[in-house]
Formats: sequence, structure tokens, C-alpha cells
Amino acid sequence: MKRLTENQCIQAIQEYLQECDADELARLTGELFGGDCFVDYLANNEENFYNFEPNEYYSGQFDNVEDE
Repeated sequence: MKRLTENQCIQAIQEYLQECDADELARLTGELFGGDCFVDYLANNEENFYNFEPNEYYSGQFDNVEDE
């Protein structure tokens, strides 16, 4: 067993998020915030866009984002 500090956990998660691909980020976003999240590969921009569909476990994290 490894005993980790909160800072070690946060640092490891931040490093992982910076290195993971768009599909993995979408999967994690859905799991963390309660919904289905998918990369919008049709968006033709430099920044990735994601489609998020809340489910019954939705945490309200994106309430300030307008629905399409």
C-alpha cells in the first residue's frame, strides 16, 4: 500500500490529464461529473470541443454552460 498526500494525488491527476488523449478526457469527464461525454470531432477548431449529456448522477458542474 502507498500512502499519498492530497498534493501528490492532485499533481498526479493533473499530469495525467495533460497527457491523456481527447477520448480519455471525455470518458473521465463523464465519470467524474455524471454524464456521457464525447469529443466533437466535427468541430473544426484548434481546441477540442466536447458534447456532455448529463445523467441521473450529474453533479451540476456545467450549469453555467448554455445548452445547444
